[in-house]
Amino acid sequence: MGQALAVRLSGKAEILVNDVEQEKARELAKEVGGRAAELEELSAARMVILALPTSIMAKATANLKAFIRPGTLLINIATSCPKEVIIDVLGTKEQVVSVKFVGHAKEILAGENPTIVIDAPNEALASEVAELFGSMGKVVFGSEEIVAKLNVLGATEGIRAALRIKNEMEKLGLPQELYPAAVRGVAAGTMKAYASGDMGPFVQELVKQISAEMS
Repeated sequence: MGQALAVRLSGKAEILVNDVEQEKARELAKEVGGRAAELEELSAARMVILALPTSIMAKATANLKAFIRPGTLLINIATSCPKEVIIDVLGTKEQVVSVKFVGHAKEILAGENPTIVIDAPNEALASEVAELFGSMGKVVFGSEEIVAKLNVLGATEGIRAALRIKNEMEKLGLPQELYPAAVRGVAAGTMKAYASGDMGPFVQELVKQISAEMS
């Protein structure tokens, strides 16, 4: 997700990239027209985006604390990491904003516009953060908790659908080499069309049939 954000925000802000793997940081910085930076350089940043696994968020925040000035915002994008983890380490909630994405990192990197939920300590900070991230997709203001629940729900049901397709293909004796196309092309494309209300006659009839079966 960090890579996806850097690419999508390229040209909208000066981007500094920090990573424990320095070569990886240099490569990404070159790709987005930014530069690789040491931790001490982040003290000049207005916003620091924490694109990190939940398991290391507290430790990473502790390492950052010495280099974060009072005016710097820490942006928490880890879906399953509550902002309290960062607040407990930093010692203040006024500098911590959660920005959670309803979407998959690879899809966002490919150009898909996610819905972005911003959970900030006040309206002024919420608006400031929304101005930066709003170019990427639809912004919603609300609790970060809804994103974790929504992503778990969407991922779980998506996997269930993918497994059902695989099982049905086996029953019908369909070539398994067509399975990726059935899921990525047909199933995912149909779901997107349904969600956006952009359905053709075939899908509209399927919706009527399935809705009748479920009622």
